[in-house]
Amino acid sequence: MIGTDDGIEVFEDTIQKYHFNSSYISSFIVNGVSVDVGDQSFGHEENNIDISFVSPNYDYEIRYNYRLVGATNDWTETERNTVKFSRLAPGEYIFEMRPFVSGQLGEIASIGFSVAPHFTRSWWFLSLIAIICITVVYLIILSVKQSELYKREAIESTQTALRAQMNPHFLFNALNSIQNYILMNEKELSLKYLNKFSTLVRQVLENSNHKLVSIKDDLEALEHYIQIEAVRFEDRFNYEVIIEDEVDKHNFLIPPLLLQPIVENAIWHGIMHKESGKGEITIRYKFMGDSLVCLISDNGVGVKKAREIEGVNDAVSYGLKITKGRLKVFNKDSRKESSEKYSISVRDINKGGTVSGTEVEVEIPILISK
Repeated sequence: MIGTDDGIEVFEDTIQKYHFNSSYISSFIVNGVSVDVGDQSFGHEENNIDISFVSPNYDYEIRYNYRLVGATNDWTETERNTVKFSRLAPGEYIFEMRPFVSGQLGEIASIGFSVAPHFTRSWWFLSLIAIICITVVYLIILSVKQSELYKREAIESTQTALRAQMNPHFLFNALNSIQNYILMNEKELSLKYLNKFSTLVRQVLENSNHKLVSIKDDLEALEHYIQIEAVRFEDRFNYEVIIEDEVDKHNFLIPPLLLQPIVENAIWHGIMHKESGKGEITIRYKFMGDSLVCLISDNGVGVKKAREIEGVNDAVSYGLKITKGRLKVFNKDSRKESSEKYSISVRDINKGGTVSGTEVEVEIPILISK
């Protein structure tokens, strides 16, 4: 209390608020080199930073708080007016400092800067790598698809070529028969044979345009061929076709002209060498496991005897060789599963130790028309 001419003045006990002068960043050193103070960007290797700051307040108890936003949001206390940050990671940073005295805080002084990432971590480089990777993957997929396309086209071309070889081979034999009838002046037989022949040619040409045909369509052409050969050889043999009940001849598919060379082999190399008795040919379609099996059997002289009679090491006809080549090509088709294989086997039929014919087994994967 203070007495005055005007009376007594009473002063309450209060704490004087500390008056801070403005603080500022005094120096900014990067990798030991001083740079101008201000918002700046630095390379990925310019990441050792020394920052000095000034707070022109004259109190021996003055201290400082600082933090580096982008690395941490926590404040750190120090008595010094210089801080050092080593090997900063790439990113955006804001350095902030403020003085404090007796628990009272001054205004914040700050400076912003950034450390650029290595170019291999920059967005444009990563985007470029992503684009390159996507492009490479796309080109690889495109190349694989193109390779598969070329491979399938090559297989199709080979199959077409083999089927094309079959047509002139068969036509040559049939035309020879017509020529023989004409030379022998057998007009009625010539006309009958020519009529069957024209029907067969139409069926063969039509079936040859397809990679696969129904058993029914292929069998019609095959039976026309057998009937023509029966006329040609004056009914020296009979034939029988057996289709087991579970085999749908309308919807199950096989390669066209696959069995014709085998039947031709049975007639020419088996039955025609028989010294007595009538020839018999049986064509059977049945299932065996996951495959369709076609069995062509005859009661001819057998493979070994045919070789001896014809004086050759291999009694297999040209047409049968083509058939084996076709099956080999089918097995190379990458679109088929490993279990879907075509195969052919030839064996003699033995009865009581005596060869009484030949049986050819053709195994075909089960293919159903859609």
